Amino acid sequence: HFNFTKLRKTFQFEFIRLIQEAGGLKKTEEKNRLYKDHPKGFYVYAKFKSTDNDSNDASSNKNSKDIQGCVNYFIRYAGRPAMAENRITEYNKESKTVSWFYNDHKDEKRHDVTD
Repeated sequence: HFNFTKLRKTFQFEFIRLIQEAGGLKKTEEKNRLYKDHPKGFYVYAKFKSTDNDSNDASSNKNSKDIQGCVNYFIRYAGRPAMAENRITEYNKESKTVSWFYNDHKDEKRHDVTD
């Protein structure tokens, strides 16, 4: 069993901490808003892949492979930028807003966001 809730909240905490260290969050209100707007943490897509013909005898070996796969994915994910530049659709300097999109892995739909 892998605790995805803890992974999301830990990722959220560490990500916010790194943004603060880099000088990206200057006000406490900005940081608090990120926690308030995302009470379940930041979504981390780290789904286990399994096949129907997995046997129970090999479950301990399979679990260690699954965990190692998640760790490898997380390391690759954490080492990349938070958002690909091509997902940014607009930047408005006057209103200080950025528009971007993301594809939700749950429903495979595109979501457009302006913040």
